[in-house]
Amino acid sequence: MSSPSSRLFCTSLLAAARLAQTPITHSAPGGVTASCAAGVRIPGGAYASVDSRQENRFRSPGFYSDSIALCPKLWSTSPAAIGYDISAGRLPNSPAAFEANSCPKGGSARRDAASEIAVFQLSMNARGTSGTYSPPSLPEAIRKGLRLARQDTTISHALSANVPPLQMVFWMRELTKLVLLDSILGQQDRIGNIGFTQHWYWAAAGAVQRRPAASAKSLPPDIAPFHPLFIRRTWLNDNDAGVRGSYAGFAQQTHMLDAVAHLSATPTANSRSSPGISPPAANSTTTSLPVIISPRGRSA
Repeated sequence: MSSPSSRLFCTSLLAAARLAQTPITHSAPGGVTASCAAGVRIPGGAYASVDSRQENRFRSPGFYSDSIALCPKLWSTSPAAIGYDISAGRLPNSPAAFEANSCPKGGSARRDAASEIAVFQLSMNARGTSGTYSPPSLPEAIRKGLRLARQDTTISHALSANVPPLQMVFWMRELTKLVLLDSILGQQDRIGNIGFTQHWYWAAAGAVQRRPAASAKSLPPDIAPFHPLFIRRTWLNDNDAGVRGSYAGFAQQTHMLDAVAHLSATPTANSRSSPGISPPAANSTTTSLPVIISPRGRSA
């Protein structure tokens, strides 16, 4: 009997189009017949005989068979499902046992199988349609960041008992942009020159609102019904020790940028989403700060 996680239908990507070949059928649970067929070929396309053989090879596996196991891809960034032939190997013809014991090994699972027969992978990397975007990763990054921070005595002492997730999101965005700018500009004296401004954030009328805050304890009565969050935004106090080649450029020397895996799509500094050169005015909306970059040691 097949594993519950092996419910994968093999269907043509061009299901609404003419089929170039007779579908290969497979018996599925519940008396359902699953079919897999290659779509009509591209007009004018050049195809070799090996292409037909490969099409047939990819259409042949019956993913409801006890000789097939499916594992999630646990490495790299693009999500995928890996199909393994387990007619031989460490756990032959036991998909449930293979998926429970071998799949957690990631790429090493193939060592327990007869062979790796198929990979179903999404690799749509375009703005708004990234196959690698995984929303659950942000909450996990927040939890991990807080956990590591509280292991450091100095940082833990500075953190409040309850840090809102939104505060962590702002810190993550602002710190990565700060590291990028300091790496480019060779900033020497960043440590000690990072301040903050305080704001209340809340949602009303379908939009995010904010207002300067005197302190976390001074909640204005008129916005209290919206349960606003007290958020500190990064404010760079001093930015003049950079660009010159004689400056130390600690961000470059310590390879801080090497640890940054993701950056916001809007790299320009502004008073809402990036570290600003000065605190925003009470009635400010968005103020872009263009940056002209030239090689270190030369004026721009």
